[in-house]
Amino acid sequence: MIATTCRSKSEYARKLLFGKPIRVLTHNESIDDLIEELVGLRRELAALLAKTLLTEAERGRLQPLVTEIKEKINQLADYVCKSKL
Repeated sequence: MIATTCRSKSEYARKLLFGKPIRVLTHNESIDDLIEELVGLRRELAALLAKTLLTEAERGRLQPLVTEIKEKINQLADYVCKSKL
């Protein structure tokens, strides 16, 4: 049986026999890989900022840039997820 929204094989068979529409789910591995990379980038960015030996003033100057990068990553992830549906 292919990946469908049917909960059982009998439900799948009934729909097939009576000619009712069957919703088939597809998997886009490249989008999944992209989302995984974006999540990794966000984590790595936070870890880099936490591990660097910066003064508070330097960290304060970098924080808006880090926030902007995180926002862009989130926007890209949202766009990818919306286009996936």
